[in-house]
Amino acid sequence: AEFGSKGELVSPLGFRLRGALVRALVERSDAIDNQRKIRPALARNRRTEADGDEIQEITPLAEEALRITAELLEDCCPDEADVRYWRGKALVRLGRHAEAEEQLAKGRAQDGGHEGSRALEETMNELEDLKVKGNAQYKEGNLNE
Repeated sequence: AEFGSKGELVSPLGFRLRGALVRALVERSDAIDNQRKIRPALARNRRTEADGDEIQEITPLAEEALRITAELLEDCCPDEADVRYWRGKALVRLGRHAEAEEQLAKGRAQDGGHEGSRALEETMNELEDLKVKGNAQYKEGNLNE
């Protein structure tokens, strides 16, 4: 998405429009919500030409959201917790969890009551706990592949 002048970008309307675009991009980049874009054969995250391009269809959406949120943080709102939340969510979509946690922590420092950030952190922690438990069960031989 291209915008006009710097004034338009940092205006309240420009901020709201870019924020809405980020939200739309991040939501469209969710593989769970967009299952038809991903073949079951890609479940192991193979990324070769032979694997097809389903996963690559949604990855650029999260990458575009990262670009726009970086501009928002630089241009007009470095202290905006909502922008940090959506940036964190895009990073999660890309599997960059450590960076996502950093963005959420910065957002929490600016707005400790940001419900979206709190919920996303809880989900990330729950998933990490499940992953650790699943790996332990597999190593003990309690689960088959």
